[in-house]
Amino acid sequence: MKTIDTMEALELFTKIYAEKYNGQLLEPGEKGVAVLKNCTMIVELTEDKVLKMEFSGSEPIYIDENLDMYVADGEGDED
Repeated sequence: MKTIDTMEALELFTKIYAEKYNGQLLEPGEKGVAVLKNCTMIVELTEDKVLKMEFSGSEPIYIDENLDMYVADGEGDED
């Protein structure tokens, strides 16, 4: 079985993230998550611009996809 190194995984993540978000990259304080074939990768760019990567070999748990955690500005405001 071929394994990829973390730099290859990061390059693939960066490429796909930029494609999905119109050329944008992670900003300081942001995290991105990628589900690979046999693990989940969490990429974080800290406020100090330190890149952190974490891998979890456990299978992701998918929660109700209709449950919104974030609401666009103005939504849900009481009049």
